[in-house]
Amino acid sequence: SRMFAKSIAVVVSLAISASADYLYFSHDDGSIAVRDLNSDMSTSNSMNDIITGEGSIADIVIHMNKGLIFWTDESTRSIKRSKLDGSEISTLLEKDGHPYGLVIDSKRSHIYWSCHATDSIYRAPIDTLSSNTKHKVASISQPHGLELDSDRDMIYIAGNSDGIVYQYSLTDGSLSELMTSMSEPRFLAMSTNKGRLYVTEGSGNVKFIYFDDVTNGATTIIDSVESPTGIVVADKYVLLSDDKANFIYKISEGELP
Repeated sequence: SRMFAKSIAVVVSLAISASADYLYFSHDDGSIAVRDLNSDMSTSNSMNDIITGEGSIADIVIHMNKGLIFWTDESTRSIKRSKLDGSEISTLLEKDGHPYGLVIDSKRSHIYWSCHATDSIYRAPIDTLSSNTKHKVASISQPHGLELDSDRDMIYIAGNSDGIVYQYSLTDGSLSELMTSMSEPRFLAMSTNKGRLYVTEGSGNVKFIYFDDVTNGATTIIDSVESPTGIVVADKYVLLSDDKANFIYKISEGELP
């Protein structure tokens, strides 16, 4: 693995642009930075804070077609939105539960989020997201990250306290267990070939779930990172944040077991 960026503030969540050219990442101080993935990795000045605020950002997602960033702020218990350059910030949901993980289903124009306060997953129309338009779709104990699988029409959800990765069907709304016996699963990311689901764990491991063989359990692929948190996949690379060392790592999928 190779260190990609060192941050002064704690790096928490990651999001990638659809073209895989830009990495967006949040700090626990309420800032969001963007980095050009095609630039020289040794130049720290290619990392620009586009949003500087106070707060504690848990997760960020990008909607490229609309040119928008959405994020959850734990300190104000809110969901916020801005343009890709950080302008026109607006608060869509405030002091409403404890929003944490986010995912966008652009095909159906929905946004989903996990809520620690109510142990729930909520959905709302992406254009009219508010406390009035939210709809509870599932109950999960301390849900963390969410990941969309557009091929299978599923959203995967990390159940942090019960160690279960769930799958929520976008076609019939059913909830089932994909993988049990995980250790504090945090965030999730689909592999490039869509055959695996990467999972970061609070215990310090990164594992993958192989969709064609879930009976054999999850396989550990990285155990050398202190506190793996955010994870995204771009151009056959895994980008992984460490919220204790404040690093972002870049690992070729070809180098993983």
